[in-house]
Amino acid sequence: MTAKTKQMSPVDSAWLHMEEPTHLMMITGVSLLDKPLDFERFRKTLEVRLLTLDRFTMRVVESALPVGTPHWEVDPNFDLDAHIHRVALPAPGDMTELQRLISDLASTPLDFSKPLWNIHLVENVAGGAAMVLRLHHCIGDGTAMNAVLFRLMDMARDAAEAASIVGRVLLMTPDPPTPFKGPLGVQKRVAWSNNVPLASFS
Repeated sequence: MTAKTKQMSPVDSAWLHMEEPTHLMMITGVSLLDKPLDFERFRKTLEVRLLTLDRFTMRVVESALPVGTPHWEVDPNFDLDAHIHRVALPAPGDMTELQRLISDLASTPLDFSKPLWNIHLVENVAGGAAMVLRLHHCIGDGTAMNAVLFRLMDMARDAAEAASIVGRVLLMTPDPPTPFKGPLGVQKRVAWSNNVPLASFS
């Protein structure tokens, strides 16, 4: 391996090869924002805070050997704009419309010729906006997704500590399997509830 390549771990390789049309190995995270975002500032934030994590500029290359594992390779044609999508919800721009959009995104595979992530800035969401980040499970799990979203919203200018946290989270082992699984299908459906006060669980 060279400075521009990195061997993929067996665990991440397993996540990669579990990809099927009915079982997309993709994690989708959503952040709701109460105000619209300036798109150019949003893009600059991604450039400064996200692209310092090498897996976001590296694509997956399968081994030429039948028993070899894939490796990460710096994408020579990397273009940040190919990973950022700016869309707006149709009126009335409510949660039902947002859930419909995210359901479509969760049903759409990532482009394996590029680094395996993208982000949608969704405008006209209840007077504000939403960020929808999708990344492949071979990059990281749901905990890593939360750490990445936290990194993007961290107001501190010196994000070195946050970068160390994200790096550790990306190397964590995946969550154990659970019995709450149903039959798989190509079309996914995304939904969530209204806020529930924590005090109601005490």
